[in-house]
Amino acid sequence: MLSPNGYLDVNVENKEKKKNQHYVPQYYFKFFNGKQAFISVLLVSKGKVIPSSSVADQASKSYFYGDAEIENEVCIVENRLRKHIVDVLNTGSIDKRQKLSLIEYIAYQEARTSKKRAETSSAFRTIEAFVDLEDKVKDIEAAKSWHAGNSISSFAADEAKWHWRQMLLALSSTWSMSDLSCILLENNTEIPFVFSDSPVVFLNHHMSDFSEFGIVGTMSKGLVVVFPIDPSYCVLLYDPDAYRLTLPYARTFDKTRSVLAVSESDVQVVNTLQYLNSENCVYSADIKYLTSFLSRPRPESRAGFDCAIDAVVDTPDKFTLKFHGAFKGGAVFPDLPFFDYKKSKRFVQARPKPLKIYEERQKRRFGLLNDKKFLRKLAGMNFEQMMDALRV
Repeated sequence: MLSPNGYLDVNVENKEKKKNQHYVPQYYFKFFNGKQAFISVLLVSKGKVIPSSSVADQASKSYFYGDAEIENEVCIVENRLRKHIVDVLNTGSIDKRQKLSLIEYIAYQEARTSKKRAETSSAFRTIEAFVDLEDKVKDIEAAKSWHAGNSISSFAADEAKWHWRQMLLALSSTWSMSDLSCILLENNTEIPFVFSDSPVVFLNHHMSDFSEFGIVGTMSKGLVVVFPIDPSYCVLLYDPDAYRLTLPYARTFDKTRSVLAVSESDVQVVNTLQYLNSENCVYSADIKYLTSFLSRPRPESRAGFDCAIDAVVDTPDKFTLKFHGAFKGGAVFPDLPFFDYKKSKRFVQARPKPLKIYEERQKRRFGLLNDKKFLRKLAGMNFEQMMDALRV
């Protein structure tokens, strides 16, 4: 593009190159289609299959992450993580080191999608409201007045910026899933694993009777994570205290490679999860198989955080404002055939190991916030620097 003086404006040209920003990387698509530039797409809401669509145009939006600088940061991270999947695909196995690497990849990918942004937009606005509250409310009367005149929906949030912060937080929170068991599902059937524009699926059958409390957080008791990485392999993470392989699967499980060979009916269940978890699209190089989804019921319910500000009067002379948030809604996923489990009869907040780590990290944060030297440093920081300083 030419500037007014007739010279090539490099900054504008680079910005235009970074306009189309992906929330599922293009190289991930090419794990499924033999590194081709095109792939078949099922448009879920329209009930239509497009035989050949450019990978460059999929799972992307104009300036999704904002400016080109953030897009560059996103690309740096995703290219660093790429080798985690390549390593597993090359070896056809998962060891302890590979498991931790895959968890890092999965946490980042789950956090970065368009669907995730839509689900958490209310949470972003809640944080903005909290910041506004901290700035303006100094006494009881001010708190009452603030609560009477404000709602979560009245606050604007820079969703791209908050989403990037959320992605960074996910990247530094892989410890919260490190206790999960990990196996690699191996598909040697006639149908492939497919994937969607929201390819990481979190589900929890063990705690499903308590879904209103939030049961698909990374520390949740009974969590299961399903993530296909090419037509032949799918990563499965699960809470070993809540699930165990049923006897037929346990007998064939390759403990040395952490690989479980699955049947065609098993693959159908895994693919159904992708269909139900999708935002708009399901992808495969096998157009014939993709067309088979057209006869299935469409996913209807959409999940999201329900956030609000509550007014709580503790005593006549004390007024407390509290924020609440709960992850509600979402598709009802079919049971995975691999597991023997029982539904929990009581709600359990979190798995013991990640909960212990979380409490230790919180203790360190509170220690910092009680340190006068640290608080003086904090006063001179911008918001991003504060987040980094408190990410202990």
